[in-house]
Amino acid sequence: MNRHDQLVECYRAMDKAIARKLRANPSLIQNVRENLLRWIEQERKQTGFVSPPKLEWLEILDHSSLDQIIDILETDTEEHDWLLHSSPFCGILSEDERQRYATLSA
Repeated sequence: MNRHDQLVECYRAMDKAIARKLRANPSLIQNVRENLLRWIEQERKQTGFVSPPKLEWLEILDHSSLDQIIDILETDTEEHDWLLHSSPFCGILSEDERQRYATLSA
């Protein structure tokens, strides 16, 4: 497996762990939305534009149920892989959890 494939597998595993945490504590989705809105505003101020993956995540968060968002996180597709590059789910996993998954890509 090449380095890129290892990273994709690591991110997919982390997204599945994030999905489990969201299922256990649905209120975490508010943190996700707040992160994304902050990033969009920062990017808009700095560059005058917003990257398509961030806009797609905003669309998903605004128009999808929690179950639909969890399905996105748990589904291994090329679209999912594209969204990984701007995942607004930081802060859901602890540092220890992130480190555990980082060893998958080492």
